[in-house]
Amino acid sequence: MPHKQLCVSVVKLFAPAKINYHLHILGKRSDGYHDLESLMGFLNIGDEIELKKSPCFEYKVSGEFAHHVPKDMKQDLLVKAAQLFSQKENVKLELSIHLIKNLPSGAGLGGGSSDAAAVLLGLNDWFKRNLSEKQLCEMGLEIGSEIPVCIRQRLTHVSGRGEILREPQEKIKCNNKYLLLVWPNRVCSTAEIFNAYKPNSIHTANDLEETAIALYPEIKICLKTLQGQDGCLKAQMNGSGSSCFAIFENQSDLQQAQIKTSKEFPKWWLKSVYPLNCKP
Repeated sequence: MPHKQLCVSVVKLFAPAKINYHLHILGKRSDGYHDLESLMGFLNIGDEIELKKSPCFEYKVSGEFAHHVPKDMKQDLLVKAAQLFSQKENVKLELSIHLIKNLPSGAGLGGGSSDAAAVLLGLNDWFKRNLSEKQLCEMGLEIGSEIPVCIRQRLTHVSGRGEILREPQEKIKCNNKYLLLVWPNRVCSTAEIFNAYKPNSIHTANDLEETAIALYPEIKICLKTLQGQDGCLKAQMNGSGSSCFAIFENQSDLQQAQIKTSKEFPKWWLKSVYPLNCKP
C-alpha cells in the first residue's frame, strides 16, 4: 500500500497534507459540530512517521515544525490514535513512534489528523489486525472529524461533520494543475474560526475565508499576493486557514510566483505541490 514501506522491524508512514478544493458550511448541529460539505484531496508533501520495536511505548518528535506539536501528549491526536487502537484491539504499544513534523500546525493542512490516520493505518499493519477502511474510519472519528478522510488518503466528497465519505463526481485533472501552497507564518485556531462564523445563504469557494480573514489579516495579504501573480488562475484559503493555495496555468508561472513571493515575504513557508499520485 502507498502509505507504508516495510523493513525488518520498522514501518515508515507518510501523512500527506490535505487540501479543500471547496468548503461549504451548512449549519451548526445540536452536538456542537458544524455540518459541512467539501471536496478534499491530498498533496505530495506531508509528515513522516516511523514505527520501531521497543520494550515500552516511546514518542519523539523532530523536524521543522516539531515545536508546533502539543507539549502535553494527551492533546496530541497521534498519541490519542495510538492509545485508542491499543484499547480497541487489546494490544500493548511496545513500540517507538518517531514523528518528523514537516507541516505547520494551525494552517488548515490537516497535519494532526493525517498523522493520527497514518498511525491507525500503520498499527493495523503492525499488529496484523486486517481492519477494513470503514472500521478504521469509525475508530478515527472518535477523536477527530478529519481523521476518516485522512485514512482514505484520496480525493473524497466529505459531508456531515466529516463522517459521510463518498467517491466524488468531480475530477481534479492532473494537467495544468500547478499548485503553490503558502503558509503566511500564522497559526490559526480552528475552534475560534468556527465559533466566530456567521451563516450566509450564499456559498463561496471557502465559506470560512471571510471569517478567518477578519481574525487573521495575514490571510488577506497572502491571497492578494497570490492573486496578483502572473498566470494565477485561482487563489483561495485552504480549510480553516491560514494556509492558502494558488493554481497556475503552467510550471514556469508557478516557479516565478514562488520566487517573487519568497523574496517579498521571506518568513512565509512556500511549497510547490501537486495532488498525491497525480504528478503533472
